[in-house]
Amino acid sequence: MTLGDILNLKKEQKIAIIGLGKENLQFLEWLLNVAKIDPTQLILADKKEVELSQILKSKIEGYKTFFGENYLEALMDPAVEYVFKAPGIWSLKPEFEAFRKSKGVDRVNSSLIFFIQKYRTQIAGVTGTKGKSTTSALINHLLNSFSPKSSTYCGNTTGISPYQFWTELDQEIDPMVFYVLELSSFQLQDLQYARLSPKFAMITNYFLDHQDQHQTPQEYWQSKDAIFENQTDSDITFYTQTVLDKSQNRESLQKTKNILISDIESSNLQNYIKSPLLGQHNQSNVDQAVAIVAAIRLKSEGRLGDKADISEELKSNRFKYQTIVNKFKGLPHRLELIRSIETDIEVNNRFLPFKINFYDDGYATEPNAVSAAIKALTEHNGEFLWLQITGVDKGSTLEDLVTTILYKEIENKTFRIDYCGNVGQRVLNSIYEILGTNQNVPNEKFRETILNNFTNINEIKTNFTRFLQELLDNYQSLGNFQKIHEIISKNQIVLNIALSPCGSSFDEFNNYTERCQWWIEQVLKIEE
Repeated sequence: MTLGDILNLKKEQKIAIIGLGKENLQFLEWLLNVAKIDPTQLILADKKEVELSQILKSKIEGYKTFFGENYLEALMDPAVEYVFKAPGIWSLKPEFEAFRKSKGVDRVNSSLIFFIQKYRTQIAGVTGTKGKSTTSALINHLLNSFSPKSSTYCGNTTGISPYQFWTELDQEIDPMVFYVLELSSFQLQDLQYARLSPKFAMITNYFLDHQDQHQTPQEYWQSKDAIFENQTDSDITFYTQTVLDKSQNRESLQKTKNILISDIESSNLQNYIKSPLLGQHNQSNVDQAVAIVAAIRLKSEGRLGDKADISEELKSNRFKYQTIVNKFKGLPHRLELIRSIETDIEVNNRFLPFKINFYDDGYATEPNAVSAAIKALTEHNGEFLWLQITGVDKGSTLEDLVTTILYKEIENKTFRIDYCGNVGQRVLNSIYEILGTNQNVPNEKFRETILNNFTNINEIKTNFTRFLQELLDNYQSLGNFQKIHEIISKNQIVLNIALSPCGSSFDEFNNYTERCQWWIEQVLKIEE
């Protein structure tokens, strides 16, 4: 499928837009305003009836709709020749597979296809189970700080379609403009049929996620492999060990042009540039971002031979890279500090400074991301954690998360964990299974739990003081004075309270952002 195929449709032939979320609606506007598609050639379909904006309505006359549970009946219209589906709709549904068999394998695709075809050589595509948003934002931040190139971050969680930057059909390509395109497994699964991969690619990691939509782990990882499978010999992919372990196309991934991050100076990248963000996972994001930016810079200057050149670039210019990285503030809803309250606390007959930090990690919707947050927020002596796990279970493996929780319980680093929603039930049941305890785990409601416990600082302080004094008394009785010293030696006690949900939001909220915003509102309401 090419743009020419769409522009040269016969009048009686039609284009179906399946799923009217943000990405497809922005693409629809581009089809109408830039590609000048005849509105009567459009069919719009969605499981829910979507109210189009007045501006969009005024431009679309005579279009056909399929709304409701039977929205995929749009594919049965014999006039439909091409389909652009929303990434949230599973690409391998029988209806789509039947359409591909009838009309052609590339006839159902992602709306991103034409943009990538046109700007492929100026795109850094980023995917992975976790860290892709932060890594994408870091790459964009770095590229914009090295003149003369400018960069734009778009795709997936940004809600920004790259088509916003393609305003004229015959628009010339500006070689000084770069696009960092964040790509989900669903977008990439669609793009597999177009046989498209960006010139530069980064895969942060492969863990298990989205098993509520992908049928198997192998299907999930295979979909992400599409980011490198159709690269040319002059293209390059950066990847990590977890990707190599789980990739369904290892032979292609290990081509000479592609670089395992750990092979760059034995991956002691953190010896060059340190992360200003919390957690080892964010250090990994920095390592990956600076590596691909170094490669892009060297490639554009004709100086990229192999990974040794990247190592030399980072060592030689580490102070410049570090200065730029230090200015990166992180992304919303990813271990974002929302509020910090300083008071004091009395333990062991001493008054010590006491800090309560509230972190919004609301986009951590899979177990490995939650595990990374737990580790980041309990890294130092005197730090304790109150965590909220909540939402709809996405079917991911919980082994690493449960191990992390149990380890932190043994370390006595967790003040409290709220297990809400069915994902909370599943996590707690998994813990009880390991401990050999059979208990009936109720499905706690997230909103109710927060409203009952985010009352005022004095109550939180009182409950935490009781917990901490009991902990110190226990160490005292065991004669473990080293542990007591570790907790209070720095004259700083910190309680980190974090929303790091592990599940989707669709039990109590319409989307992840709405859940985050509601939690933030409750945090800001807490009286001191």
